[in-house]
Amino acid sequence: MLASKENIQVGARVASNHTKILRKDSLAVADVVRELAQAA
Repeated sequence: MLASKENIQVGARVASNHTKILRKDSLAVADVVRELAQAA
């Protein structure tokens, strides 16, 4: 669906401080990426 719709953007949020997201919440980020990959 996303490939055929050029104007659609996918966004995701995790409950954490955005300045430390990759340092402390890498597992939460990975979970969101996996969820988005399954939905695509």
